[in-house]
Amino acid sequence: MQAQTCETYVVQDNGSNYEWGLFNPATGNVTGVTAISTPMSDLDEPNSCIDGQSETIYFFEITEVGGNGVYSIVSLNVSSGSSSKQATTDGGFLEYSNSTGKLHVVQYDGLNNYQVGELSPTTGAVSNVMTTTTQVGTVVGKSTLNDQSGNIYLVEENGLAYTLINLNINTGSISSLSITNIPSGGEVWYIEHNNATGKTYLILTDPTSWKIAELNTATGALSNINTFTAVASPPNNTSYMDEQNGIFYFGVSGSVVGVDVNTNIGTVQNVLNDIYILEHNNFPCSVGIDDNSFGNDLSFFPNPTNGNFSVDLGENQQTVTITMTDLNGKFILSKTYNDEQLLNLKIEEPAGAYLLIIESESKKAVIRLVKE
Repeated sequence: MQAQTCETYVVQDNGSNYEWGLFNPATGNVTGVTAISTPMSDLDEPNSCIDGQSETIYFFEITEVGGNGVYSIVSLNVSSGSSSKQATTDGGFLEYSNSTGKLHVVQYDGLNNYQVGELSPTTGAVSNVMTTTTQVGTVVGKSTLNDQSGNIYLVEENGLAYTLINLNINTGSISSLSITNIPSGGEVWYIEHNNATGKTYLILTDPTSWKIAELNTATGALSNINTFTAVASPPNNTSYMDEQNGIFYFGVSGSVVGVDVNTNIGTVQNVLNDIYILEHNNFPCSVGIDDNSFGNDLSFFPNPTNGNFSVDLGENQQTVTITMTDLNGKFILSKTYNDEQLLNLKIEEPAGAYLLIIESESKKAVIRLVKE
């Protein structure tokens, strides 16, 4: 099965073996189902991530040997369908950073302290390990990565309270904040960061309903707490964020729930087999050129950008108008250029994703620009 741009992938158990396929969150259907060629034992869910550029999903396998768990890092390429695995020292929380081009892992040392390092999927070696002095509590669900700042976020459950753990992949620094404004009797289940908007979300419950809220990672405070469609089944610890469309998806027993972060409308789709891993490829949705009638005459670089970037119109110079908006359509700038080939531009907006529309009298291109 060939990978498709901006698609969602699932790893599931059909009762006899593990398989993967293309997941349609609008219907719950899984198509192109293919057995994972590398023999699998038990999967250490929900610890997975995706390298969107190489279209490779990473996750841990765990095998019991002499009463001890032995871990392997599994690489599943959804473009070629090939898979491989390599023995490694331990499991943990996996995050792939498009900014660093590296696979990062959060693990625990012998004293039960957090540590973060770089994991090689080809050798299984963990290098550049940075150990904190903060001991691990009970972690809820998956981790999530703020790729602009390099912060991995985890939520710990401590009795009736919840704590946000913030690990930086660049410095190894760690901080923790009490999560506040949780509804009375509320329980937190999932955390996801949207790198396109820079916002972080939690899925939680109170005694009677399911809710979605925005989390301020600088203060720990929840805001915009909204109820969405009730879900009766318990969580199963797998989730992902469709950054382009702003939909937070998570798994419950026998179903996948999607919550639109803009409208707070929830949808529930039943699934046939037990889902262990859900991963959405946000990379081609946020970086690249869409709707391009300029053809090969148009080039754009760099993307992602630190703020300065260039548009090259090639030899076919013409009058063009460049308009920039955010992903919600908010107008940022518009400027017309006459018969210039290389346009040097600057975006002074905060880190996030933006749309750059380039139009001439007869041609148009839409560029998805990411500012780091």
